[in-house]
Amino acid sequence: MGKNDLIKAIAEATGITQLEVQTVVDAWLELIARHIARGERVTIKGFGSFFLRHRPSRIYIHPETGKPEEAPPAYVPVFHPSSSFRQYIAELRNSESQ
Repeated sequence: MGKNDLIKAIAEATGITQLEVQTVVDAWLELIARHIARGERVTIKGFGSFFLRHRPSRIYIHPETGKPEEAPPAYVPVFHPSSSFRQYIAELRNSESQ
């Protein structure tokens, strides 16, 4: 499911126009990105947390040259699902496989 599919599904489920849903989804994503970029953790109870994780520099083998190169350190965005969300997904998967 892509962003447009999500917007359409929310619009159908709520009766809100797709344009209004898109505005809300875009604002939600922008707010999460801004807070994470500032180093803040964004937690949605029952869903999970978004945060930055530091990835130290590392040596890797360049796929084209086969020579070792150094990847600089970086901060990467991470999503960690809550235990209740993981449990809900497991229950859905189990009910669908029966």
